[in-house]
Amino acid sequence: MAKPYSPLFLELERYPYRVDIATRFADMDINGHINNVALSAAFEDARARFDFEYCMHASRGSVMTVATYIDYMAQAHYPQPLHVAVGVVSIGTSSWVLAELGMQDGVACALCRVTMVNTDGAKARALSDGMQDMLAKMRMNLP
Repeated sequence: MAKPYSPLFLELERYPYRVDIATRFADMDINGHINNVALSAAFEDARARFDFEYCMHASRGSVMTVATYIDYMAQAHYPQPLHVAVGVVSIGTSSWVLAELGMQDGVACALCRVTMVNTDGAKARALSDGMQDMLAKMRMNLP
């Protein structure tokens, strides 16, 4: 089966934002590795940190996650932190797509793709010029 992502998304240097997310003992499953729900939460935490640092002040509305896709590629382990890189893949009228790469010890553990939408609380709302500019500055370095 073909991989649903380009190998370019596995290159850390293509991402403009990076953060370390601590793993917890409670994140381990019976097999001794970080479970998929905990990895999803780590991506959410990294995305929230990215949003607070770059998006919230420019959104002029509510930001909602409308789609999340995660490809798991290798096991992650406690107590090493998960290094998460975040970058903007595309920007629409009211939405944008982020890619997130989770790594441990130089190995890609998982890749997350997320679609975010700016809303007025009930329906999609066009991105402000400031938000579009900010997202453009955080674009991934892709050909």
